[in-house]
Amino acid sequence: KLNALGEPEVGGEFVVSTNISNPYYAFYSRTLTASRGRLFANWRNGISYEEFGTILNFDGSRVTTNDLKLPVYAVSYFGGVALGSDGTNFLAVWMDDRNKAITDADLYGAIITSSGQLLQTNGFPISTRPGGLGRPFITFARDKYLVVYTEPSAEAAPKANVVGAAIDTFGNMVGPFLVASSNSDGWLPQIAFGTNSSWVAFTYSRTNGYGVLMNELQFQPRFQSLAVSGDQAQVTWRSDVGVTYRLQYKTNLNQPAWMDLPGDIVATNSVSLKTDNLAGSTTRFYRILQSP
Repeated sequence: KLNALGEPEVGGEFVVSTNISNPYYAFYSRTLTASRGRLFANWRNGISYEEFGTILNFDGSRVTTNDLKLPVYAVSYFGGVALGSDGTNFLAVWMDDRNKAITDADLYGAIITSSGQLLQTNGFPISTRPGGLGRPFITFARDKYLVVYTEPSAEAAPKANVVGAAIDTFGNMVGPFLVASSNSDGWLPQIAFGTNSSWVAFTYSRTNGYGVLMNELQFQPRFQSLAVSGDQAQVTWRSDVGVTYRLQYKTNLNQPAWMDLPGDIVATNSVSLKTDNLAGSTTRFYRILQSP
């Protein structure tokens, strides 16, 4: 533990885990990220290349009783796990060898809650492009994770493209998309949220530094739930902060036009809600539009 000046506290050391069979191989994967009073620590368990993690409070006490085994399939010590946080939960992204005979190294991810629950028990694919992927870097901006990584270029090695993906707090994804083509080796891709909220800055470098600016990525609205109580229907959907949405309905899908529910919604977080007075209707169909 460090104090506010970055100095080690006397007696501030604490045990993260004793589940390391070979410390030499653990050297290749040791990451840590923080989220509202909690830490997620990740390490590799020796020569088996298994990746583990645990949730800790800032005082070093454990939130999770047992170490959490991440669904990482690895046959070499290269790669490791990149970690990010949305302020509550965590995203882990890693190079994965489960399809090595077909695609070489894929890129997989998983959401871990602040209590240590793994939401995707087998992880979810971010990219399975053949030829090998790697070196992921994560940041969180507004209401989504932004991940950049490298993929082989059609040009001669060591040229590499820098590729990105946006992942929301539920594990939904936009991408992959090309960030920068092979005008460098793309050795250390990184990403940061720009000072103007409509822009995201991507940077990457090895022997030289480069930068790319991109517009902020937005997810298509996706319904989350519909709950009816009496004459009231509550509809929720996946949203982007600051974006305006309009809920429309039909009482019969054969009707020629959708009708607007009065009052557009400006999203203030990643899930938006609209209440509809059914006025005695027994059936309604909804759709959500993103306003220009």
